[in-house]
Amino acid sequence: MYREHPVNIIKYAGKNIWLLIFPLLRGIHSIRLDVRAFYYWLQGAWFDLLVVLVILGIGYLRWYFIRFRAERNCFVYSSGILIHQEIVIPYQNLSVITAEHPWWLRPLFAVRVQLDTRAGTLKAMDISILVRRSDYRRIKQRLPIRLRSSKTRSYHPHWLSIVFFSFIFSSSLSGALYLSTFFFQFGKMVDTMLQESLPRRLTEMAGEMAEEITAQIAQISRIASKIPPIAVGTAIVLLAAWLLSFLINMLRYIGFRYEQDPHQLRIRSGLLTRRRYIIQSDRINYIDLRQNLFMKVCRMTSVQLNCSGYGNARRELPVMVPMIPWRRLQETISSFFPQSIPKKNQIRAPGNGMLTYLYAPATAAAAIPVLSRLLQNALPQFSDFISFGMLMLEIPMLWLLIVKTVAWRTTGITVQGNLLCIRYCRGFRFHTILANADALAKIQIRVSPFQRWYRKCDLHLYFYGSMPHRHPLLGFRIRDVERLYAQLGLRLPDELPECGIHCTKENTVPEG
Repeated sequence: MYREHPVNIIKYAGKNIWLLIFPLLRGIHSIRLDVRAFYYWLQGAWFDLLVVLVILGIGYLRWYFIRFRAERNCFVYSSGILIHQEIVIPYQNLSVITAEHPWWLRPLFAVRVQLDTRAGTLKAMDISILVRRSDYRRIKQRLPIRLRSSKTRSYHPHWLSIVFFSFIFSSSLSGALYLSTFFFQFGKMVDTMLQESLPRRLTEMAGEMAEEITAQIAQISRIASKIPPIAVGTAIVLLAAWLLSFLINMLRYIGFRYEQDPHQLRIRSGLLTRRRYIIQSDRINYIDLRQNLFMKVCRMTSVQLNCSGYGNARRELPVMVPMIPWRRLQETISSFFPQSIPKKNQIRAPGNGMLTYLYAPATAAAAIPVLSRLLQNALPQFSDFISFGMLMLEIPMLWLLIVKTVAWRTTGITVQGNLLCIRYCRGFRFHTILANADALAKIQIRVSPFQRWYRKCDLHLYFYGSMPHRHPLLGFRIRDVERLYAQLGLRLPDELPECGIHCTKENTVPEG
């Protein structure tokens, strides 16, 4: 039997920190500038020390009664002082084994080990322990971690692809740039409106091409001197926060590499906090190829996994390959899906279903200028504010309109043997889902009164996993859905609900 690293005593003791309220109350009573009161407080210091010892004692007891061992076929974890609890996980049911070396615990030779299965609490590991490095080396010999073989493939992406991946999937960074521009411009307009006696500087930019650079530098200096401090501070804080998020992503995924064989996928990442994931290949629910519009045009994709226990941590994406050209994708995922990825959809959104995808962004893009004009007529003194706000709102709506146009032409599904290939768009991001038909847990059909008139419906597909993820296919013909059901060996009901939901193949709890 092993116990956790002794540093966890502090963690367990911290959960009883509320007991310090008693010394605090006693200290507040003695905070008067009275020598006698201060003397009496020192005389009672034994009580404060006793409370601290009680807190540490409770933490020690909780640590002492947590024990674990790695058996030949299972991992056993026991805890509890008054009520004893024991968790036994057979190795064959493990989906992900995680070993994390936090930079602040590395001098203490501590390793955080996490074991997860398809069961358990959502977004929480079944077992998470902090152990000594020497104990980790011992229990690792019992855990189902395979050694390299002749069939092992490895991939180490270039550092530039890590930078590109962090930039693309830190949408907050681009949002920060966008919003900081808004704040700077907003601050400039506030200053202009409050100081109407100053001439507008932007109209003085005209001149010869040779003088343009000098004029722009002078203009920037004048604007910067007149931006209200609150606008400058807000923009700086916003940019700094999102830049920090970008750097965290970089530190998390720099040094990324993976190895795979027919049975396991081994992933390493991290610069300061080093992480190692051992993923059982047969526990992967599906592969998610994620792209934005720019990546789609450049034929690049990010390969991500859906597997219980991987990607559950905060600010963590379940990445298999951060960024890879589409032409190299097939060899990367050949261990999971040896058949080639379908290039075209067997069943796709119909040509007359354009409004299903475009009505929301088109309506918003058309409504923003109209609303802006109405507000300018009602509040002419805020015309500059309203015009700029309209522009900042119109740009993402027009971009979303382009994205949804591409989604209308690319959304669809293909059944190729036991392989399901699903293409759809959510928000500004495109998804291509590759999964075995056996991993499909539920199909949900939604029919609105308007869709029923045109014999159409929306499909929502769900796969096995600890978290339910909906994969929407919108505006499909009923006869195409019937063909899809026939390929999956299912039968569409004779009568669909007038307006509501019909569930087929509902079995959301996977085995093991």
